[in-house]
Amino acid sequence: EISDKPIIFVKDGDSVMTDEQSDEPWSAASITKLLTALVLSDLSLDWDAPVQLTRADELGGARLRVAVGSRYRRIDLLHASLMGSANNATHALARTSGISLAQFVGRMNKKAEQLGMVNSRFVDPTGLDPQNISTAQDIALLIEAAHRETRIADIGLKTTYTLSSIARKPQNHTITTTNLLLRSGDPVGLGKTGFLYESRYNFTVVGDGATGRARTVVVMNCPTKASAYALAKKYIYQN
Repeated sequence: EISDKPIIFVKDGDSVMTDEQSDEPWSAASITKLLTALVLSDLSLDWDAPVQLTRADELGGARLRVAVGSRYRRIDLLHASLMGSANNATHALARTSGISLAQFVGRMNKKAEQLGMVNSRFVDPTGLDPQNISTAQDIALLIEAAHRETRIADIGLKTTYTLSSIARKPQNHTITTTNLLLRSGDPVGLGKTGFLYESRYNFTVVGDGATGRARTVVVMNCPTKASAYALAKKYIYQN
C-alpha cells in the first residue's frame, strides 16, 4: 500500500538521480493532457480552424471561463489545455479531432505504449477520471516526448497567453500558466500540474538546460500544491 510520502522520480539526462516509489501505479490527473496533446499532434489537424465549445465539453473542474457556444482557434484551445489545464478546452479538442472519443482514447493508449509507458492506461483525454493510471517513470517518458514536440514545448514556455474568440465582437481572454516555477523565473521549460482528490497534487517539469542539464522531474501524491512545487524546485536545482 502506498504511503503518504510523495512519489518522486528525477532524471538528469539518462541517469536517474532520485527514485522514490516511481513504479507505483498512480492517477495521472491532468498530466494526462500532455498525452492528449501528443495524440492531437499526430493527427493532421488545422490548428487555425475554429472549434466551438459545447455543453458536452463542460465536465467541471478547471475550465476556460467562457460561454458555451464560443468559438476559438484550435491552437488557442491547446494553450488553454496545457497552460490553464482547462477541461472544456481539452474535451473540445478531442471531440473535434475527426475521430470518436473512444478512438481517441485508443490512440492515447497506443501512443503511451509507443513511448514505453508500460505501466499506464488511460480512459479519458482530460485526466478527470481517476482511472487514468500511470507511474512517475512513465510520466517522465511522457513529458520528455511532449517536450520534443515543438508546438507543445513552445506553449510550455509561456507564462500568459491571450485568446480571442472568433465572433463579430471578439472577446479577449488571458490565461496564466499553472506552472508556478516558470512564473517565478526558475530555469524550467514545459511543466504540467495535476490534481484529483485520489491523486493529491502531481507536478512534472523539465529543466530548460540553463543548468547545463536536461533534467526531468516528476512528483506525485504531494499533500499541497505548494509542497509539489517546492519539491520539484529542489530537484531542478540540486547538483
